[in-house]
Amino acid sequence: GEKYNEYLNFINRAFSDEEIAKLQTVSVSCKDNDTYKTEGGNDTEDLVYLLSADEFAKYFTKESGFNSMAYGTNYAKARGLASDNKDAGIWWLRDPGAKTFMLAVDRAGKISEGGYTVNDITEGVRPVIKVSDSVLSK
Repeated sequence: GEKYNEYLNFINRAFSDEEIAKLQTVSVSCKDNDTYKTEGGNDTEDLVYLLSADEFAKYFTKESGFNSMAYGTNYAKARGLASDNKDAGIWWLRDPGAKTFMLAVDRAGKISEGGYTVNDITEGVRPVIKVSDSVLSK
């Protein structure tokens, strides 16, 4: 959400002003976790966001061919991501897990059961952006 973008200043580091202008704002919601009785939080409007567990299940299917295992960039590893060229890293989803945990995708490419502590900086992110089809066709 907004606080995460402020902390990382991701948009301004990753995109030029021209590219930022092409990003579409997305309504993002975060469901409560009924298993652990943790609240999902407020809905937000974001240019960059993290996938929910439901979106993960929708996009990372056998039929899609998308690899749910993620290998960190040198930039991410230099900032603490626990990953190397052989081992995939753990990456955050936006849904809450147990107590002070967030759901994440583990090194095997599966959603973690209770999540990982929100204070652990060794997990990575796979930011999501949305652009119009007309931008992609150029």
